[in-house]
Amino acid sequence: MSRTLAAALLLLAPLGPIACAEYDMAAVNEDASGGLEGDWDTGTDAVQEAMLRLDVYPAEAAVPLTEQSRELMGWGSQGRIDLDASITIRGTVLGFSAAPAVDPVIPGEADVPVQAVVRAEVPGQITGAATTTDAEGRFSLTLPDAEGYLFSVVPTDENLPIYVATDLSFEDGEVVDIDLEYGEPLYGLVRQSDGSTVGVDATVRLLDPDTGVAGPRIEVGDDGHYMLRASPGSWLVELEGAEGEWLPRQLQAVTVEDGVGARLDLDVGILDEQAVFGEVVGPSGNPVDDAIVRLTALELTEADGRLVFEKETSSDGEWAQRLLPGLWLAEFIPPFDAEGVLSPMSMEFTVDGATEVETVALPRRVSVDIDVVDPANTPLPFVIVTATELGFDGYRYTGTTDESGTLSMELPPVPLDIRLTPPTAEWAITHYQLDDPAALAGSRVELQLSQGQLVEGILEAGGEPVPFAYVEIADAYDDVYGAALTDENGSFSVRIDPGELER
Repeated sequence: MSRTLAAALLLLAPLGPIACAEYDMAAVNEDASGGLEGDWDTGTDAVQEAMLRLDVYPAEAAVPLTEQSRELMGWGSQGRIDLDASITIRGTVLGFSAAPAVDPVIPGEADVPVQAVVRAEVPGQITGAATTTDAEGRFSLTLPDAEGYLFSVVPTDENLPIYVATDLSFEDGEVVDIDLEYGEPLYGLVRQSDGSTVGVDATVRLLDPDTGVAGPRIEVGDDGHYMLRASPGSWLVELEGAEGEWLPRQLQAVTVEDGVGARLDLDVGILDEQAVFGEVVGPSGNPVDDAIVRLTALELTEADGRLVFEKETSSDGEWAQRLLPGLWLAEFIPPFDAEGVLSPMSMEFTVDGATEVETVALPRRVSVDIDVVDPANTPLPFVIVTATELGFDGYRYTGTTDESGTLSMELPPVPLDIRLTPPTAEWAITHYQLDDPAALAGSRVELQLSQGQLVEGILEAGGEPVPFAYVEIADAYDDVYGAALTDENGSFSVRIDPGELER
């Protein structure tokens, strides 16, 4: 099934009343793609087989259940959905202490309680829970009685191995005791290519390559030496500098052998930082203070890895940062201002020695007038229109159509996701993507709400209805397509826009 709605540009049409707009932060997918330049596009060739997820947040006063997810395929009637009852598991986390507090004369002590974060979660779902062990290393988790759990134990205060297990299920009252022991030594040197030390504060930590579970950060010594403790197997070592330092983030694979451990030396290249400075002004040339300047390394000349800095402009709009030679992306983001006129922008520049970046003039927002209609082209009042920046800090601009279905918005000239939220469940939440709002400046745009496809079902637990639960339909990217409350019989219905399922 495919569906494309073209925008109707009605030039020189009279403007409708200006709606109140909000400007705040929102999470945005970094890989979101835009429509054709200057066009609004809902997406085509929708994939009905795309995996959808039903997230259920039970009302605690109604039923003793915990948050959990169910996978849905496509849309339509889901019938009766049986939710998992809650179970409780408990246990103790122990490990080896190289410096016991009881008797510092002995070289170490086994079976010592460990402060750790214990987590059980089903990947890609909201099903699961996490907690921190107490002073005796004990923990307790209340979970849905589900399968496919990722179970992890990560020490917080000790340089000890991490524990990771996948595809687990648990019994109610099950005791899960974990002994992290001491593991094998994973050590090495962090050096520049010329053999010198890095000269900045740095940490390393262990990551499980299959699940991404990460261990505690351990400082690299002033002489460049580091040591982690790891169980035998394949791991990743992440090297990262302290905030504001110019050490690129690196990930290196390593295999730790039983009884041997492993050595992994890390070469960071040459850290020849250079002075970089610039200025941010508004459209009229006035300095912009407190603007965020985000600097991301796209390609480093003499070093490898990921490196990101954030600065704020001074009262005279100036900023400065020491950067490594290479190609950089700069994002300039004005401070929060609900009534402001400034928009973010980005540019690339090259660092090769001391560099003065050209003065950046932030653009003005552009005025776009929107008419929202239903599939029969009837104007729709009280539709919430939300425009979210794709990238930057994901600022969100929100307004509501008036009684004639009209809204005037001041939007930044950057790629945007446009979300139409209907006032009733008669229509579906509908998304459009716009690459170039400036192409529509001063124009009137007609956007049509999708009738969508109905998703309905009945939530039950142990044969009894689950009333007043809040349900959301989301995808693997955590994008929400619709939400509803179950009634007293556990029934829910929500419409989703199939055009959103394309990726």
